[in-house]
Amino acid sequence: MAEINCNALKERVMKAAKVDKLDEETEIYIRFYCWGTTALNCEWILGEDSISPRELARMHETALPKPLHKYLY
Repeated sequence: MAEINCNALKERVMKAAKVDKLDEETEIYIRFYCWGTTALNCEWILGEDSISPRELARMHETALPKPLHKYLY
């Protein structure tokens, strides 16, 4: 699931940046974000976290690495 999220986010960032390939740093930020949020989502689905869906969404938004903001906001 994380790999699917990474690929989707990479495509969106490349489209926004109008490039065919991302620099290594941007790709690493994408992997950090996608792998981390996927793990958190799995824990949440399994009931290991008791936060609300709204709070989870807020956490996703605030966890987005700052260098990716310019491509997604």
